[in-house]
Amino acid sequence: MRPRTRRRPGHLRFVAAGLTAVLVALGTMGGHLLFSPVPLVRTVVIGAASGGGLTPLSVVVEAQTRHIFVANAADNMATMLDADSGAILRHVALGAAVGSATTPLALAVDPQRGRIFVGGQGIVWLLDATSGALRRTIPSVTVDAQGLAVDERSGHLMVAGAGTLTVFDVRRAAPLYSLSIGPVSSRLYAAAFGALGVVASQRDRTVSLVDLSTGQVRRRVLVDANPAHSLTSLVIDPDTARAYVGVVGGAICVIALRQDHPAWTWRLGGAAGIPIVAAVVQRVQRIVVLGATADRISFLDERNGRTVSTSLAGTWPYVVAIDQARARTFVADMNGVAIYDTRRGWPRRRLPLSGLPYAITVDERTGHVFVAKESSLAPPADPWQVVRTWLPWLPFLRDQASPTTRGAVPTVTLLDAPRL
Repeated sequence: MRPRTRRRPGHLRFVAAGLTAVLVALGTMGGHLLFSPVPLVRTVVIGAASGGGLTPLSVVVEAQTRHIFVANAADNMATMLDADSGAILRHVALGAAVGSATTPLALAVDPQRGRIFVGGQGIVWLLDATSGALRRTIPSVTVDAQGLAVDERSGHLMVAGAGTLTVFDVRRAAPLYSLSIGPVSSRLYAAAFGALGVVASQRDRTVSLVDLSTGQVRRRVLVDANPAHSLTSLVIDPDTARAYVGVVGGAICVIALRQDHPAWTWRLGGAAGIPIVAAVVQRVQRIVVLGATADRISFLDERNGRTVSTSLAGTWPYVVAIDQARARTFVADMNGVAIYDTRRGWPRRRLPLSGLPYAITVDERTGHVFVAKESSLAPPADPWQVVRTWLPWLPFLRDQASPTTRGAVPTVTLLDAPRL
């Protein structure tokens, strides 16, 4: 005889479903599922709320001291955080009131001497990487200094912006000389390769190779003769001794940094958009390129320029960071952070994260990802919303008045990416 199977009464099924909803709601407290592997560790506010557009423009890792530094332009401030926990350790006031001419724009690390350089409008600040203390304020002829680069071996700091390159002796924290690289209206991109400085001028489409010890320009390469075009980016691969320059016309210029400095061009398809060379991943020989007008990301074979993969990268994919040790690419846009397998160019996962991103970096030791962004302080998520749907008659679950949005603030979010 077959055993009789007792069916669960309807009211028990209803109670079980309600308990499941309660667990799901409790699991969503804190902004993400507790039972899911979303690796959000914490988000910290590094400035005051304002409607004026707060911009944490740059973020870097100082690996030896285990500190993260963020340059917050609108607050004229640098913030030091703990690289392991994301906790704020110190705020450093750099300038006068918000909107002054001394806005901090970019950061560069000198690990040998334990220093952090902050470039601003006609000024360079020197911070101690251990304590975060402001050590010196150095006047500079370079304004709009968005291009900073340190060569540890030669002891030179490059500060580039608004058509002018100023080179500093990092040992003495003193300027050595200044060079006119391009038009005053031209943004400059700077990188160091040993004692050779590489400077790309956006407006006149040239790349200058400068001997940092003497200030002599060894060669100036005209990347594109079309005056309607401009340069978008500059990245150096020290392993292959090459510089990669993005060109608005849909191309990447490759310049050899040794011997006679030959240059050649790789043409990209129109679907890739305006190419912004974001990074080179030496481990897998890939070049990561963002398509500025197509919301796309492309992965190129560094050996021949062949496109390995092209895919949509979200809404306005602004910034990219590379985990060289794990060969992973992180792309932040307005809706979150996407993680890619860099060798294949395949998207692996997307993490929802609100706010307008301005900078992103990876701590190679831990694999943690830090995203500096402008966040809207929207009303907190209601953790009981799902339960309200199931059990609307309970008095303590009745709808509450929703708080209003409190403005926008600069924030830094720490993602525990190795858990993915």
